[in-house]
Amino acid sequence: MTPEEVRMIMREELERALTNVGLDYDNQASQQADLAWLHEMRITSQSAVRHAVTVAMGVIVTGLLGAIWTAAQWFFGK
Repeated sequence: MTPEEVRMIMREELERALTNVGLDYDNQASQQADLAWLHEMRITSQSAVRHAVTVAMGVIVTGLLGAIWTAAQWFFGK
């Protein structure tokens, strides 16, 4: 088997493997655009989760402070 035959077999198998996972080997520009979009979506979703956790923590802290304030008013008879 010549090196050229090995290269050809490897290329065919690579193309088949990429096709099996839904990637078009011949349209690399489209694949790069899709991967760039996927990257942006990952960054956006991570940011949304971070903001949601921050808001949830703010609500919890505000609720605890409100409960403490109410308890203090009740205890001191204001």
